[in-house]
Amino acid sequence: MKKFALFLLAAAVTLTPLSRVAHAAAEPELAAEAAVLMDADSGQILYAKAADRQMAPASLTKLLTALVALEELDPAGTVTVSEEAVDLPAWGSSADLEAGEELTVDDVLYALMLPSANEAANVLAEAVDGSEEAFVDRLNARAAALGADNTHFENAHGLPARRHYTTARDLATITRAALETPGFLDYFGAAFHTLPATDLSPERTLGHTHRMLRPDREEYDPTVIGGKTGYTMQAGYALATVARRDGRTLIAIVLHSDEFYADTRKLFDYGFSNFSPAVVPVEGAGLMTLGKTEEGVGSVEAVCEVPDQLELLLPQGLTLSDLTVEVESSLDPLSQQQSSAELVVYAGGEELFSQTLDFLSWSAELESAAPVLAEGVSPGDAAAVAGAFGVMAVVSVLGYRRRCRV
Repeated sequence: MKKFALFLLAAAVTLTPLSRVAHAAAEPELAAEAAVLMDADSGQILYAKAADRQMAPASLTKLLTALVALEELDPAGTVTVSEEAVDLPAWGSSADLEAGEELTVDDVLYALMLPSANEAANVLAEAVDGSEEAFVDRLNARAAALGADNTHFENAHGLPARRHYTTARDLATITRAALETPGFLDYFGAAFHTLPATDLSPERTLGHTHRMLRPDREEYDPTVIGGKTGYTMQAGYALATVARRDGRTLIAIVLHSDEFYADTRKLFDYGFSNFSPAVVPVEGAGLMTLGKTEEGVGSVEAVCEVPDQLELLLPQGLTLSDLTVEVESSLDPLSQQQSSAELVVYAGGEELFSQTLDFLSWSAELESAAPVLAEGVSPGDAAAVAGAFGVMAVVSVLGYRRRCRV
C-alpha cells in the first residue's frame, strides 16, 4: 500500500533502538503456546507471544457470553432452565442446574463464571435470543464490533467445535471491554457464591475455579481482581486473569499452557515491575483533515480528532525523547469501512502503541472513464459497464502519514 506524506512536522527526537531500550528487562519465558499482557486502561500490549494465532479458547468463550448477557439482560430478571440448555456432554463443567427450575439472571451469571457451567451459557443464550444459534450470531457480531477480528464462535460455552477459535490478543480485547461493562467484576472476581434453593434443587455453594481468586488455595494472589479458567483436550489449559497494583490494572491471557498459573505470575511480575506510567504529549492535536487526490483514481477527505496526549506505560530505560507519534491512514475511495486512521507511537522505529481514530466526517469523489459504445450496446448497458469500470479504476488505496512532536 502506497503512502503519501502530505505534510510533516519536524521533530527533534533521539531514536534509540527498541531492542536496547524497550526490552532492557528480560521478557519472561512461558510454557504457554500463546500469551498477551495488556494494560487495561489504554489497551497497550506489554508482552505478546503468538498473539494472533487462532486457537481454541475453551471456557474463555464465556467472557464474551457474560459481556453480552449483561448488556442485554436485567440481572434481577428470572429465567427458566430448558431441557435443551442442559443437553450437554456429561464430562463438561456444570453447576448442576436442573431443567425446569427458575433462577435469576444474576445467579445464572455466577454459575457461568465461577464453576464455568456450560448449561448456564445456554440458559443465558436462550434468554437473550431465544436460541443458542441466534445468540452465537450476536456473539460474533459483538466480537467484530470490539475489533476482535480473528475470533469466530460456534457456541456460547466453548466446548470443542470445528470453527470455534480466537486469539490471545482478541481475548485480552474482549476482557478489557468486559471490565468496562457494569456488574461484570461482580461475577468475574467472586471467589464464592451461594445459589438459593429452588423447587428442584437445594441450596448450592459455588466456588471459583480460578485459584488465584481463592484465599483457600496456595495460588491465591490478593492483587488478582478477576479471572476465568478454561480447559478441553483440544485447547489445553487456558487462563484469563486481571490484577491491580498501585492503581494500575493489567490483563494476562495464557493459552494452551501446562503451567498456566506460573505463566500468569511471570507476566504480572514483568508488567508491574518493568513499566512506568507516562503522559505522552501529541503535537497538532485537535481536528485533523486527512486527504489525497490522485489523477485517474479519485479523492478522499476525512476528518479525525487527535487527542492532545496519551497515557501509556513505558518500558524501563525508555523516555519521551525516544518516541515519535504519527497519524497514519489508509483512505479507500470505495468505502469508509475500508478506510482507517490510527495514532501510532514508535520507539526506535518499532511500534510501541497504536490507537484507532474515528472518522468524524468522510467523503470521496470517484473518477470513471467515459463509456465507449460498441455496436449493439444500448446506452443503458453502456452506463452499467462504465460504472463497473469506474469501480475497478479506483481500487487503488490512498495513504497518509503525519508525524507529531512528543
